[in-house]
Amino acid sequence: MKSMSATYPWLLLAAGLEIGLSACTDDGLRGLPDRAAVSGRRADEAMALLPGRPEAAGGWSVSAAANRVGDLAVPVAGLDAILAEVAAGHAVVVGQGVHAPGVATGYDLGAGTLTVLGADGRSRAQPLGRWRRHWMAAGLWAVTVMLPGELPAAADEDAYLRAAARLEQAASPWEAVLAYDAGLALWPNDTGALTGLGKSLYDLGDSKGAAAAFAAALQHSRDPTERERIGHLAAAMAGPGVAAQPVSTTEKPLSDPGQ
Repeated sequence: MKSMSATYPWLLLAAGLEIGLSACTDDGLRGLPDRAAVSGRRADEAMALLPGRPEAAGGWSVSAAANRVGDLAVPVAGLDAILAEVAAGHAVVVGQGVHAPGVATGYDLGAGTLTVLGADGRSRAQPLGRWRRHWMAAGLWAVTVMLPGELPAAADEDAYLRAAARLEQAASPWEAVLAYDAGLALWPNDTGALTGLGKSLYDLGDSKGAAAAFAAALQHSRDPTERERIGHLAAAMAGPGVAAQPVSTTEKPLSDPGQ
């Protein structure tokens, strides 16, 4: 018979101890090491992104700050996702409402703790159960910060590709190319990512690569309005005739601008 803690991992033990998540049956935690920590360099870089003062829209502020320095910032939801990102070596900025945010830099499933580096520069090991309860009560946000070309461990397709689009708008085209290329390795038919890749390659001066990306976007799009928009964009940037171009799988990857 399964124990209550294994069946309901969010419950606290009757003695008032915080539950250790190593017994959790959630697929999101399977395969994670019992403990993990991000590098000091990653933690420091994430700390530099914290807003100067607490604000309710802290997650957007952190994302904008990351994009300005050419980093990718992807929102993640829930404690399990935070642990997965930390295990992947990604620092995660966490906050709640107008309270000062911090950076999740490590965890220990056996001890049931999450290590958070506060805005004051002090690291504190906090009970995982408390974080899970706070998340269930809503109001928390988390943003994982990584280098362009890296993929988040827990974020979904929409969250990642929206983050790549924000990077395209704020940073140099090369960072955007790296981000889109990594995303397309997982979601090769995403028309938004292909279109963004085409625009970024065009900005880098790679008209041939841009044309191939736009052609692939047109090939995969099933929405007439979207196809018309992509067609106009492709004609303006890569020249007419993009829609008729074959997309060859033997050509160099689209992320080789200028080659």
